[in-house]
Amino acid sequence: MDVQLLSQSLPSVCGRPGLTQGVYGDRGNLELVAPAEDGGIWVFWFNADAIDRRSGPPPGSWSGGLHFAGVRPVRAVAITQVSHGPDFLEVMVLSDAGAERYYWTPAAGFIDAGILIPHARAISALTVNADGSSFRLAAVSPAGEALRLTAQTTSYPHLDWLIEPAGNATEAVVLDVADGSLGMLVADHVSTPAGAVPGFWSTVNGVSGAEGHLVGIDARGCVVFSQRGSSGWCGQRQPWPDLRVDAVAAARTNLDDGGRIDVVVRRGAALYHGWLSCDHDAVRAPRRIYARAWAQPGTSLHRR
Repeated sequence: MDVQLLSQSLPSVCGRPGLTQGVYGDRGNLELVAPAEDGGIWVFWFNADAIDRRSGPPPGSWSGGLHFAGVRPVRAVAITQVSHGPDFLEVMVLSDAGAERYYWTPAAGFIDAGILIPHARAISALTVNADGSSFRLAAVSPAGEALRLTAQTTSYPHLDWLIEPAGNATEAVVLDVADGSLGMLVADHVSTPAGAVPGFWSTVNGVSGAEGHLVGIDARGCVVFSQRGSSGWCGQRQPWPDLRVDAVAAARTNLDDGGRIDVVVRRGAALYHGWLSCDHDAVRAPRRIYARAWAQPGTSLHRR
């Protein structure tokens, strides 16, 4: 039977999604994770190729979802493409059990690497230092203490984490704290909503692949961005002032010759994809994501 181009709604999601620029495909596909409404995590990918090979999602489309991480409730996820492995994906998960780590390999899929901080209140995305020799994370302990986690990559994917108070940190790492307060490690201190970043943020996180960029939600539920310049943090940029969202993730991507930030927002149980230019005012408002793929009629595009 010939394949047809199918379009299906995504499974219902909740919590905060994660987005990153990947390396797979001709130009690097986007990788998206989101907590499943009925527990566990869904992962999707965006086809950034220019040629339609009539297999999987066509160019400019999102794949169906692959479910992993069991059925326990998940509140937030973050995903990072790393060169180690080579080219593994790192997923940080915030669940009732705490801050957890998964990694993905082309051969074995997603592997549960265990709990990093039991009953943690927040976890950041994993970041890599300039020479690739160490990974960094930030977390908030059950008692509300900001923590810095570092691990050398010499035995990757096995990682031995050094956990220390965030006051020793020198990198800027952003946390979306569960109680709505802003926790951010900047230049050896922890700043608060009244601190270094202008405006009110009800949630905040880093923009994957764009050091010195923040994305979050303000008091009205609008998506806001800020960028660190030579004299500190700039004021908030609000690309869609009439759009209200429940959660947001963003990544600097290779699309448009690397000149844009792609954004995925959650509204209710659905995900929407938009973008904004890094260098000028061009934006595209988020549109609801549907899975599209070449497959035989009657095929479900989502797998558990």
